[in-house]
Amino acid sequence: MGRVFLYELRRQVVSKFFMGILAVCLFYAWMVLSTSVIQGIANTAPFSPWSFGYYMDQVLPLLIIALLFSLRAVFSPAAKRVGALTAATPVNERAYTLLKYGAALLSWIIILICTVLLGLVFLIRIFGDSVQSGKLLLPCVAAVLPASIFFFGVGLLAGLLKKWQSIAVITLAAVISAFPVPGYAALLGAGFFSQHPLTLGILDPAFSLPPAMIAGRAIYAAVGVALVIVSLGTGKE
Repeated sequence: MGRVFLYELRRQVVSKFFMGILAVCLFYAWMVLSTSVIQGIANTAPFSPWSFGYYMDQVLPLLIIALLFSLRAVFSPAAKRVGALTAATPVNERAYTLLKYGAALLSWIIILICTVLLGLVFLIRIFGDSVQSGKLLLPCVAAVLPASIFFFGVGLLAGLLKKWQSIAVITLAAVISAFPVPGYAALLGAGFFSQHPLTLGILDPAFSLPPAMIAGRAIYAAVGVALVIVSLGTGKE
């Protein structure tokens, strides 16, 4: 099964789409770093957790698109033809499906890691020892993890539906997650990292997450987990 996983991962990574979306993500990330983050966000230092969270939040929509298209490749006609062939072999069909999902997720994680590393290298090259990489982990997780779990579940569910239904599901999920709600609970376009520091009344405040944001994003993550469970329980290759 290890060879099967590596084959699926290679099929994801060694593709024009993967290289293209990676290049787009890194180019846009560089633009955000060199135009906005370098000036500091909301009266904080460019290497502060607030600025790094803002950086990840700005790149997040592209990362979500990359995640959805990585999953879409699992449900493409070509992938389904391969699935029809494996169904005639001793390979466990459910295990094979999980391997494909895992390969798609790992290929996206590679894009995520490259984006995070670009941000760290950019800041360290300019500000050196002033950059405390460990303190940048929490805003990175807060910006990316809830949204990625939510849309991973949405992507799996959409892949099991007809084309028009999948488009409707993804569009609805994007609208809901971007809708402005109290407490910065929106996943996309909330502006938490650029707005919340200004409400604290001090210059370059320590990074903190208000309870409303934690609760809101925990709900999105829980919904994503539920969608993954439902998709794994109902999916048929």
